[in-house]
Amino acid sequence: MKTTILALGLLLAVPATATPRKGDVAVETYPEAQAQIRRRLDEIWATLASKDVAKLESFHLYGPKFTQFKDGQARGDGEANRKNEREFAAVLSDSKVEMKDLAIAVYGDTAIATFNGNFSGKIEGHPVTDKQAVTYVFVKYKGDWKIVHEHFSPLGLPSQGR
Repeated sequence: MKTTILALGLLLAVPATATPRKGDVAVETYPEAQAQIRRRLDEIWATLASKDVAKLESFHLYGPKFTQFKDGQARGDGEANRKNEREFAAVLSDSKVEMKDLAIAVYGDTAIATFNGNFSGKIEGHPVTDKQAVTYVFVKYKGDWKIVHEHFSPLGLPSQGR
C-alpha cells in the first residue's frame, strides 16, 4: 500500500506538460530541414516544367524500397514511377502547381510532406486541371533529401454511402 501511494505521489509530482528534450522527433520541428524540403518541392515542379527528366529522377531514391500510389491504382515500385514520370513529362507543358495547406513533418532523417495540390497545364496541347491530395516521404541520403514514397489521390470525390 505504501509503495502504491509513493508511486502515485511521484506521478503527480511530474508535470504532464514537461518540456520535451532537444532532439525529440515527436515535437521538434527542425525548421532548417523543413526549408530544405520546401526548396526540394519547388525544385521538383520547376524540373518537371523544364522537362529535365534526369534531374527529376535524381530527386528519388529508386530501388527495392521505393513505393508509389497514384489515382487509386495498386501500389507501384520505382520502375513504375520512373516510367510514369517520363511519360507525363513528355506530354505536359505550361504546368503550374499550387501546394495548398502544405505541412512538412521532419523526424530526424525522415520527412513527410503533405498538401492539397492544384495542378494545371496542358497535356498534348489540351488544358487540364486536377486537384490531388499529395504525400511525399523523404529520407536524407548522403546529405540530400530523396523521395522514397509518393502518393497522389484525387480530391473532391463524392462520398460513397458514408
